[in-house]
Amino acid sequence: MKALFDELCVGATIWRYNVNKRRYVEGSAANQVTERERFEPVAITGETKVSWLVKNYSTDDKIPKDSSKWNDGFFRCGSNFPRLYALSEKAIDDRCWHTENRHWIQERVGQATISELREIAKIIGYEE
Repeated sequence: MKALFDELCVGATIWRYNVNKRRYVEGSAANQVTERERFEPVAITGETKVSWLVKNYSTDDKIPKDSSKWNDGFFRCGSNFPRLYALSEKAIDDRCWHTENRHWIQERVGQATISELREIAKIIGYEE
């Protein structure tokens, strides 16, 4: 991940999650946008000593240059209207996998036998 930070510069692309993105198919009231389609490429438009600047409609979002402020390739900014930025396509792939599989995995863990649950506890480092 550190290598990705070293490549960032004005003009580089990162991705912003657009929770309001919608697409409707004729005859259906359901939103048809996938998790992946919600991520839109945005360019870094400027910088300060500690942040990259990304145009967010009428303002600039400040994206930290310090990689320790990012979580698994993501940075959340804004308080009134929080926005999520992704550093790479891999981070987006990981988030999509998580979103598409976490509920199924939770359901299966809930149905696990005692011995399976003990194995899961070992894998995740759970101790009583």
